[in-house]
Amino acid sequence: MRKRSLAVVLSLAAAACGRAQIDSAALPTAATLALDLPAGGGQAVGGGGGPSCHPHLFERTFLAVDFFNGLTGAVFLGIGAVIDTTKPTCTGKSCTWTLDGNDGFTYDVAVSPSGSAFDYTVGVAPKAASAPPTQVVVGSVTPTDGLPHTGKGTMTFDFDALASIDPAFKSAGKMTVAFDVSGPNKVLDFTLTNFTPDSASPFFPAGGGHYVFARTQDVGGSFKFQQSVDLWCPVNAQNSQATLQTVAVWSSIDGTFYGRADSIATGGQIPAGEAWVGLTCANLTASTSTTPDELYWLMKDEDGSGNSVAPSPYCANLTGQGGEDAFGAACTVPAPGPTTCQSIFGPLPDAQDGKNDYAFAKVNFDDSSVVPYPGEPDGGATDGG
Repeated sequence: MRKRSLAVVLSLAAAACGRAQIDSAALPTAATLALDLPAGGGQAVGGGGGPSCHPHLFERTFLAVDFFNGLTGAVFLGIGAVIDTTKPTCTGKSCTWTLDGNDGFTYDVAVSPSGSAFDYTVGVAPKAASAPPTQVVVGSVTPTDGLPHTGKGTMTFDFDALASIDPAFKSAGKMTVAFDVSGPNKVLDFTLTNFTPDSASPFFPAGGGHYVFARTQDVGGSFKFQQSVDLWCPVNAQNSQATLQTVAVWSSIDGTFYGRADSIATGGQIPAGEAWVGLTCANLTASTSTTPDELYWLMKDEDGSGNSVAPSPYCANLTGQGGEDAFGAACTVPAPGPTTCQSIFGPLPDAQDGKNDYAFAKVNFDDSSVVPYPGEPDGGATDGG
Protein backbone atom coordinates (compact mmCIF):
# COMPACT_ATOMS: atom_id res chain seq x y z
CA MET A 1 0.00 0.00 0.00
CA ARG A 2 1.38 3.38 -0.95
CA LYS A 3 1.42 6.33 1.39
CA ARG A 4 -1.74 7.92 -0.03
CA SER A 5 -3.75 4.71 0.20
CA LEU A 6 -2.44 4.10 3.71
CA ALA A 7 -3.87 7.41 4.85
CA VAL A 8 -7.23 6.47 3.37
CA VAL A 9 -7.18 3.03 4.97
CA LEU A 10 -6.29 4.23 8.41
CA SER A 11 -8.77 7.08 8.27
CA LEU A 12 -11.53 4.51 8.18
CA ALA A 13 -10.78 3.41 11.71
CA ALA A 14 -11.95 6.74 13.04
CA ALA A 15 -14.53 7.33 10.32
CA ALA A 16 -16.38 4.14 11.07
CA CYS A 17 -17.86 5.61 14.19
CA GLY A 18 -20.07 8.12 12.44
CA ARG A 19 -23.08 6.19 11.26
CA ALA A 20 -25.94 3.94 12.41
CA GLN A 21 -25.64 2.69 15.99
CA ILE A 22 -22.09 4.01 16.52
CA ASP A 23 -21.62 7.44 18.10
CA SER A 24 -18.94 9.44 16.28
CA ALA A 25 -18.17 11.45 19.41
CA ALA A 26 -16.90 8.32 21.15
CA LEU A 27 -13.82 7.67 19.04
CA PRO A 28 -10.60 9.69 18.96
CA THR A 29 -9.71 12.28 16.33
CA ALA A 30 -6.40 13.69 15.15
CA ALA A 31 -6.65 16.31 17.91
CA THR A 32 -7.12 13.60 20.53
CA LEU A 33 -3.83 11.93 19.64
CA ALA A 34 -1.88 15.07 18.74
CA LEU A 35 1.30 15.98 20.59
CA ASP A 36 0.20 19.59 20.92
CA LEU A 37 3.20 21.59 22.06
CA PRO A 38 2.39 25.29 22.65
CA ALA A 39 4.33 26.23 19.51
CA GLY A 40 3.51 23.17 17.41
CA GLY A 41 6.25 21.33 15.53
CA GLY A 42 8.65 22.10 12.75
CA GLN A 43 11.66 21.01 10.76
CA ALA A 44 15.27 21.16 11.89
CA VAL A 45 17.62 23.64 10.33
CA GLY A 46 20.98 22.22 9.42
CA GLY A 47 22.61 19.04 10.56
CA GLY A 48 21.44 18.44 14.10
CA GLY A 49 23.94 20.07 16.42
CA GLY A 50 25.22 22.76 14.10
CA PRO A 51 28.81 23.80 13.39
CA SER A 52 29.00 25.53 16.78
CA CYS A 53 28.05 22.29 18.62
CA HIS A 54 24.64 23.78 19.46
CA PRO A 55 22.53 20.71 20.43
CA HIS A 56 19.29 22.31 19.14
CA LEU A 57 17.25 20.23 21.55
CA PHE A 58 13.95 21.99 20.89
CA GLU A 59 14.43 21.53 17.17
CA ARG A 60 14.89 17.84 17.95
CA THR A 61 11.77 17.94 20.12
CA PHE A 62 9.77 19.54 17.32
CA LEU A 63 10.99 16.82 14.94
CA ALA A 64 9.88 14.08 17.33
CA VAL A 65 6.48 15.77 17.67
CA ASP A 66 6.13 15.95 13.88
CA PHE A 67 7.13 12.30 13.53
CA PHE A 68 4.40 10.94 15.80
CA ASN A 69 1.79 13.47 14.70
CA GLY A 70 2.45 12.41 11.11
CA LEU A 71 1.94 8.73 11.89
CA THR A 72 -1.30 9.20 13.82
CA GLY A 73 -2.56 12.05 11.63
CA ALA A 74 -2.71 9.67 8.69
CA VAL A 75 -5.48 7.84 10.54
CA PHE A 76 -7.86 10.73 10.28
CA LEU A 77 -7.41 12.03 6.73
CA GLY A 78 -10.44 12.08 4.48
CA ILE A 79 -12.82 10.70 7.09
CA GLY A 80 -16.06 12.19 5.84
CA ALA A 81 -15.45 11.61 2.14
CA VAL A 82 -14.53 7.96 2.62
CA ILE A 83 -17.27 6.87 4.99
CA ASP A 84 -19.97 8.78 3.12
CA THR A 85 -19.31 6.70 0.01
CA THR A 86 -20.16 3.40 1.71
CA LYS A 87 -23.07 1.92 3.63
CA PRO A 88 -22.44 -0.21 6.71
CA THR A 89 -23.66 -3.74 7.24
CA CYS A 90 -24.82 -3.99 10.84
CA THR A 91 -25.63 -6.89 13.11
CA GLY A 92 -27.11 -5.64 16.33
CA LYS A 93 -24.96 -2.69 17.36
CA SER A 94 -21.87 -3.88 15.46
CA CYS A 95 -21.23 -2.47 12.01
CA THR A 96 -18.79 -3.18 9.20
CA TRP A 97 -17.97 -0.84 6.32
CA THR A 98 -16.41 -2.26 3.15
CA LEU A 99 -14.78 -0.04 0.55
CA ASP A 100 -13.40 -1.15 -2.80
CA GLY A 101 -10.58 1.31 -3.26
CA ASN A 102 -9.33 2.56 -6.60
CA ASP A 103 -5.83 1.34 -5.75
CA GLY A 104 -6.51 -2.40 -6.06
CA PHE A 105 -7.37 -3.03 -2.40
CA THR A 106 -10.52 -3.68 -0.40
CA TYR A 107 -10.84 -2.19 3.08
CA ASP A 108 -13.00 -3.53 5.89
CA VAL A 109 -13.70 -1.54 9.04
CA ALA A 110 -15.51 -3.16 11.95
CA VAL A 111 -16.76 -1.21 14.97
CA SER A 112 -18.66 -2.66 17.91
CA PRO A 113 -19.56 -1.68 21.48
CA SER A 114 -17.88 -3.69 24.22
CA GLY A 115 -19.44 -2.79 27.53
CA SER A 116 -18.69 0.90 27.96
CA ALA A 117 -15.97 0.81 25.29
CA PHE A 118 -15.88 0.81 21.50
CA ASP A 119 -13.63 -1.70 19.71
CA TYR A 120 -12.61 -1.23 16.10
CA THR A 121 -10.41 -2.93 13.52
CA VAL A 122 -9.25 -2.21 9.98
CA GLY A 123 -8.55 -4.99 7.48
CA VAL A 124 -7.01 -4.79 4.01
CA ALA A 125 -6.95 -7.28 1.16
CA PRO A 126 -6.06 -7.19 -2.56
CA LYS A 127 -9.26 -7.11 -4.62
CA ALA A 128 -8.19 -10.24 -6.48
CA ALA A 129 -7.57 -12.23 -3.32
CA SER A 130 -10.07 -14.73 -1.97
CA ALA A 131 -8.55 -14.70 1.51
CA PRO A 132 -10.12 -12.61 4.28
CA PRO A 133 -8.67 -9.13 4.88
CA THR A 134 -5.42 -8.84 6.81
CA GLN A 135 -5.95 -6.92 10.04
CA VAL A 136 -3.69 -3.86 10.12
CA VAL A 137 -5.22 -1.65 12.83
CA VAL A 138 -6.77 -2.61 16.17
CA GLY A 139 -8.18 -0.09 18.63
CA SER A 140 -10.41 0.42 21.63
CA VAL A 141 -11.60 3.49 23.50
CA THR A 142 -13.62 4.03 26.67
CA PRO A 143 -15.26 7.47 27.01
CA THR A 144 -14.47 8.96 30.42
CA ASP A 145 -15.62 12.55 30.86
CA GLY A 146 -18.61 12.85 28.52
CA LEU A 147 -16.83 15.25 26.18
CA PRO A 148 -16.57 14.42 22.47
CA HIS A 149 -13.49 12.54 21.26
CA THR A 150 -11.93 12.09 24.69
CA GLY A 151 -11.41 8.99 26.74
CA LYS A 152 -8.93 6.25 27.46
CA GLY A 153 -7.84 3.63 24.97
CA THR A 154 -5.27 2.20 22.59
CA MET A 155 -4.54 2.00 18.86
CA THR A 156 -2.07 -0.47 17.35
CA PHE A 157 -0.74 -0.24 13.79
CA ASP A 158 0.79 -3.39 12.29
CA PHE A 159 3.12 -2.17 9.56
CA ASP A 160 4.49 -5.66 8.96
CA ALA A 161 0.96 -6.77 8.08
CA LEU A 162 0.62 -3.90 5.62
CA ALA A 163 3.92 -4.75 3.97
CA SER A 164 2.89 -8.41 3.68
CA ILE A 165 0.03 -7.52 1.36
CA ASP A 166 1.72 -4.63 -0.43
CA PRO A 167 5.50 -4.87 -0.95
CA ALA A 168 5.55 -1.19 -1.92
CA PHE A 169 4.92 -0.32 1.72
CA LYS A 170 8.34 0.05 3.37
CA SER A 171 7.61 0.66 7.05
CA ALA A 172 8.20 -2.29 9.34
CA GLY A 173 7.26 -3.26 12.86
CA LYS A 174 4.37 -2.11 15.02
CA MET A 175 3.33 1.08 16.79
CA THR A 176 0.91 1.25 19.71
CA VAL A 177 -0.36 4.45 21.30
CA ALA A 178 -2.07 4.32 24.67
CA PHE A 179 -3.99 7.53 25.32
CA ASP A 180 -5.80 9.09 28.25
CA VAL A 181 -7.47 12.40 27.37
CA SER A 182 -9.84 14.06 29.81
CA GLY A 183 -10.66 17.76 30.08
CA PRO A 184 -7.44 19.80 29.86
CA ASN A 185 -5.21 16.80 30.58
CA LYS A 186 -3.61 14.48 28.04
CA VAL A 187 -1.19 11.57 28.27
CA LEU A 188 0.05 9.74 25.15
CA ASP A 189 2.36 6.74 25.39
CA PHE A 190 3.85 5.51 22.11
CA THR A 191 5.66 2.19 21.92
CA LEU A 192 7.49 0.96 18.84
CA THR A 193 8.31 -2.69 18.22
CA ASN A 194 10.98 -3.49 15.61
CA PHE A 195 9.93 -0.30 13.86
CA THR A 196 11.66 1.41 10.94
CA PRO A 197 10.06 4.31 9.02
CA ASP A 198 9.52 4.33 5.28
CA SER A 199 10.61 7.91 4.78
CA ALA A 200 13.74 10.04 5.01
CA SER A 201 12.51 11.81 8.13
CA PRO A 202 15.35 13.48 10.05
CA PHE A 203 13.91 11.95 13.22
CA PHE A 204 14.78 8.28 13.64
CA PRO A 205 13.50 6.63 16.83
CA ALA A 206 16.01 4.60 18.80
CA GLY A 207 14.51 1.13 18.68
CA GLY A 208 11.97 0.30 21.37
CA GLY A 209 11.23 2.12 24.59
CA HIS A 210 8.34 4.45 25.45
CA TYR A 211 7.81 7.91 24.00
CA VAL A 212 5.58 9.64 26.55
CA PHE A 213 3.93 13.02 26.05
CA ALA A 214 1.82 14.70 28.75
CA ARG A 215 0.29 18.13 29.10
CA THR A 216 -2.24 20.21 30.96
CA GLN A 217 -3.72 22.79 28.60
CA ASP A 218 -2.58 26.36 29.33
CA VAL A 219 -0.36 25.08 32.17
CA GLY A 220 2.57 22.96 30.96
CA GLY A 221 3.75 19.55 29.95
CA SER A 222 6.60 17.13 29.30
CA PHE A 223 7.85 14.77 26.61
CA LYS A 224 10.48 12.05 26.93
CA PHE A 225 11.90 10.44 23.80
CA GLN A 226 15.01 8.80 22.40
CA GLN A 227 16.52 8.75 18.96
CA SER A 228 19.45 7.51 16.92
CA VAL A 229 21.36 10.54 15.70
CA ASP A 230 24.56 11.66 13.98
CA LEU A 231 25.92 14.22 16.45
CA TRP A 232 28.27 16.87 15.11
CA CYS A 233 30.27 17.21 18.30
CA PRO A 234 32.61 15.73 19.29
CA VAL A 235 34.14 15.24 15.86
CA ASN A 236 32.23 12.53 14.00
CA ALA A 237 34.11 11.83 10.77
CA GLN A 238 32.48 8.40 10.38
CA ASN A 239 28.93 9.71 10.87
CA SER A 240 28.42 7.22 13.67
CA GLN A 241 24.99 7.00 15.26
CA ALA A 242 24.68 7.77 18.98
CA THR A 243 21.65 7.09 21.14
CA LEU A 244 20.23 10.38 22.42
CA GLN A 245 17.70 10.48 25.26
CA THR A 246 15.82 13.75 25.78
CA VAL A 247 13.46 15.16 28.39
CA ALA A 248 11.60 18.33 27.36
CA VAL A 249 9.51 20.23 29.92
CA TRP A 250 7.50 23.42 29.46
CA SER A 251 5.44 25.73 31.64
CA SER A 252 3.34 28.87 31.32
CA ILE A 253 4.96 31.72 33.24
CA ASP A 254 3.09 35.03 33.30
CA GLY A 255 1.26 34.05 30.12
CA THR A 256 4.37 32.96 28.19
CA PHE A 257 5.37 29.34 27.61
CA TYR A 258 9.01 28.62 28.39
CA GLY A 259 10.70 25.28 27.96
CA ARG A 260 13.84 23.41 28.88
CA ALA A 261 15.18 20.27 27.18
CA ASP A 262 17.97 18.12 28.61
CA SER A 263 19.68 15.29 26.75
CA ILE A 264 22.28 12.62 27.32
CA ALA A 265 23.92 10.54 24.61
CA THR A 266 26.20 7.53 24.50
CA GLY A 267 27.61 5.36 21.73
CA GLY A 268 28.50 6.54 18.26
CA GLN A 269 31.67 8.63 18.30
CA ILE A 270 31.44 9.16 22.07
CA PRO A 271 34.25 7.19 23.79
CA ALA A 272 33.30 4.36 26.12
CA GLY A 273 32.90 5.59 29.67
CA GLU A 274 32.03 9.12 28.55
CA ALA A 275 28.67 10.80 27.95
CA TRP A 276 27.47 13.68 25.77
CA VAL A 277 25.32 16.08 27.82
CA GLY A 278 23.20 18.85 26.29
CA LEU A 279 20.79 21.56 27.40
CA THR A 280 18.60 24.03 25.50
CA CYS A 281 16.13 26.57 26.91
CA ALA A 282 13.53 28.25 24.72
CA ASN A 283 10.66 30.69 24.61
CA LEU A 284 7.97 28.50 23.05
CA THR A 285 5.40 31.26 22.79
CA ALA A 286 7.82 33.24 20.61
CA SER A 287 8.65 30.15 18.53
CA THR A 288 7.19 29.66 15.08
CA SER A 289 5.83 26.37 13.80
CA THR A 290 9.18 25.72 12.12
CA THR A 291 11.81 27.39 14.31
CA PRO A 292 11.99 27.37 18.11
CA ASP A 293 13.17 30.56 19.83
CA GLU A 294 16.12 28.94 21.62
CA LEU A 295 17.65 31.16 24.29
CA TYR A 296 20.59 29.43 25.97
CA TRP A 297 22.42 26.19 25.21
CA LEU A 298 25.18 24.09 26.69
CA MET A 299 26.91 20.99 25.34
CA LYS A 300 29.71 19.07 27.01
CA ASP A 301 31.45 15.70 27.04
CA GLU A 302 31.80 14.20 30.50
CA ASP A 303 34.10 11.49 31.76
CA GLY A 304 33.01 8.84 34.22
CA SER A 305 33.44 11.27 37.12
CA GLY A 306 31.27 13.96 35.53
CA ASN A 307 34.16 16.28 34.62
CA SER A 308 34.06 18.02 31.26
CA VAL A 309 36.47 16.64 28.67
CA ALA A 310 38.38 19.27 26.68
CA PRO A 311 37.72 21.09 24.41
CA SER A 312 34.15 21.02 25.78
CA PRO A 313 32.06 22.56 27.18
CA TYR A 314 30.48 24.70 24.48
CA CYS A 315 27.73 27.21 25.22
CA ALA A 316 26.03 30.44 24.16
CA ASN A 317 23.35 32.85 25.23
CA LEU A 318 21.26 33.35 22.11
CA THR A 319 19.03 36.19 23.29
CA GLY A 320 18.16 38.43 20.35
CA GLN A 321 20.54 36.36 18.19
CA GLY A 322 23.28 38.55 19.63
CA GLY A 323 24.94 36.02 21.90
CA GLU A 324 28.35 34.63 21.05
CA ASP A 325 29.49 31.05 21.22
CA ALA A 326 31.95 30.20 23.95
CA PHE A 327 33.91 27.14 24.95
CA GLY A 328 36.13 25.81 27.70
CA ALA A 329 36.71 28.14 30.63
CA ALA A 330 34.68 30.88 28.92
CA CYS A 331 31.48 28.89 29.52
CA THR A 332 29.78 30.07 32.67
CA VAL A 333 26.34 29.42 34.12
CA PRO A 334 24.05 32.41 33.43
CA ALA A 335 21.57 33.85 35.88
CA PRO A 336 18.11 32.31 35.51
CA GLY A 337 15.40 34.35 33.83
CA PRO A 338 13.25 34.85 30.72
CA THR A 339 16.26 35.45 28.45
CA THR A 340 18.18 32.36 29.56
CA CYS A 341 16.51 29.52 31.49
CA GLN A 342 13.66 29.90 33.94
CA SER A 343 14.44 28.83 37.50
CA ILE A 344 11.18 26.87 37.74
CA PHE A 345 12.92 24.09 35.78
CA GLY A 346 15.66 23.69 38.35
CA PRO A 347 19.33 24.70 38.50
CA LEU A 348 21.46 24.83 35.36
CA PRO A 349 24.26 22.30 34.95
CA ASP A 350 27.74 23.46 35.79
CA ALA A 351 29.93 23.89 32.71
CA GLN A 352 33.06 22.21 34.02
CA ASP A 353 31.72 19.30 36.04
CA GLY A 354 28.64 17.17 36.61
CA LYS A 355 27.24 19.26 39.44
CA ASN A 356 23.58 20.11 38.83
CA ASP A 357 23.38 17.87 35.75
CA TYR A 358 19.86 16.70 34.99
CA ALA A 359 19.15 13.52 36.98
CA PHE A 360 18.56 11.16 34.08
CA ALA A 361 18.73 8.22 36.49
CA LYS A 362 15.26 9.27 37.68
CA VAL A 363 13.77 8.94 34.18
CA ASN A 364 12.83 5.52 32.83
CA PHE A 365 12.70 5.62 29.04
CA ASP A 366 11.46 2.03 28.98
CA ASP A 367 8.16 2.50 30.81
CA SER A 368 5.01 4.59 30.54
CA SER A 369 5.82 6.95 33.41
CA VAL A 370 5.30 10.67 32.85
CA VAL A 371 8.13 13.09 33.52
CA PRO A 372 6.67 15.51 36.09
CA TYR A 373 6.21 19.13 35.07
CA PRO A 374 5.28 22.35 36.95
CA GLY A 375 1.54 22.53 37.48
CA GLU A 376 0.95 18.86 36.72
CA PRO A 377 -2.43 17.73 38.14
CA ASP A 378 -0.73 15.37 40.58
CA GLY A 379 1.42 18.21 41.85
CA GLY A 380 4.59 17.16 40.07
CA ALA A 381 7.67 19.27 39.48
CA THR A 382 10.59 18.51 37.22
CA ASP A 383 12.46 15.36 38.18
CA GLY A 384 15.88 16.16 36.98
CA GLY A 385 16.91 19.41 38.60
